[in-house]
Formats: sequence, C-alpha cells, structure tokens
Amino acid sequence: MSIAWQIGRSIALSRALKQDPISSLLSSENGILIFSGKIISVTRMVGEGFTRGNVILESFSEEASNSTKRTLVIDFENENLSAILKGKEEEDDEVLASCPDLITILDKANGAPLGISDYKYGLRVNVIALRAPPVWTTERGLEMGGPRAFGLDFDYKPVVDADIEYIPPKSVWDLFSEE
Repeated sequence: MSIAWQIGRSIALSRALKQDPISSLLSSENGILIFSGKIISVTRMVGEGFTRGNVILESFSEEASNSTKRTLVIDFENENLSAILKGKEEEDDEVLASCPDLITILDKANGAPLGISDYKYGLRVNVIALRAPPVWTTERGLEMGGPRAFGLDFDYKPVVDADIEYIPPKSVWDLFSEE
C-alpha cells in the first residue's frame, strides 16, 4: 500500500507545484518511461473472475524516428502483464517490460494512472515501468508472478539494471507517525 500512496502523492505534489508528473514520479521511484503514444485499440473479455485483453498504442508522429510510427501492445489480466514493442516481423518484437515489474499507463495530460477499465481509444498516454521488489524476482517469485506464470512465452527481463540498488518504498506509517 505504501508504494501506491507514494505514487499518488508524487503525482499530486507535482501537479500542485506545476511540475511534470512523470518526471517527478520517475525520480522518486525505481522506474523508467518506456513509451508515449495514443491508444488505438482496446480488447477486453471478462470471464472466470478476470478481465483479460490488450491495449494497443501508437507512438506520436513527432516522436517517431524516420516518420515511422511504433506500436506497443500491452497484454493484461486484471493488471498489465507485458509491454511489447512490435517489430516488422514477429521475431523483431521487443519485450520492454513484463510482470512482476509494475507496468502503468498514465494520462499524458495530467499524469493520472489509468486502470484497465479506463483504457479508451484516442487517449494520449505515457507508459512507465516500475521495478519489482527483489522478492518477486527470485526463482520462486517468478514462478508465481513472472511472465510464464500467466502463460506468456518469454522469460522475465528487468526494466532496471539489476546492478542498480533497489530502494524499497518507505512505509507511510514510518514517514508520518508521531513518536
């Protein structure tokens, strides 16, 4: 819960100070911006207690190199599971992020996080990936929450270099409790 609170606080503070919420968020968390673009397609199916599907994003033309727009596909099952940059051929696809790292789509205008029920055609968004806590990147953690645990056919690749020290979120209670 502390990480969710800190993400919300970071975005709220940046808005109040008229700063870029994405830059503020990424400077305070273990994450990176992986894509900016517009939602061009959303597919959802509900069954067995899960909402499954994908959202497809297209890069902004002003950010695309050589006037070639790039496409990002995010698969989800109640949460975003993978972010794959599509290549010309399937073998050219590049996994930019996957579970257990946290893949989050944020409204480009105000930095608000979007849940899968909020994905709509035409929304301009940023996609960020936040590093998973080390417990989730152990062999056992990946068995339970890695890409293969959700039927994806690739191994986990961390979004942040494993040599960079993980900084755990501070407990909200520790930050604001009075002694």
